[in-house]
Amino acid sequence: MTYLKTALLASAFDKLTPKKETAFLTPKPKDKIDYSDPSICPYCKKPMVRSSIRTMSGQIEPVFLCREDRAVGAVPDSMLL
Repeated sequence: MTYLKTALLASAFDKLTPKKETAFLTPKPKDKIDYSDPSICPYCKKPMVRSSIRTMSGQIEPVFLCREDRAVGAVPDSMLL
């Protein structure tokens, strides 16, 4: 078994440590998802299409569909009429 020289080992760690002038990438702040308006897609912020789907129990239920993000939102009781 051979051992590495101290200078060689130290130079390897110098390459791994970031330099002071190197700026780290900061993550882009994400937009908060707004669920306040059910007719607007919370992801792409575009208007959703009102449609209806059949549930597992066989009932027809109105929903909002987004064609861009495939998001589905329930229609609130206040908007049913």
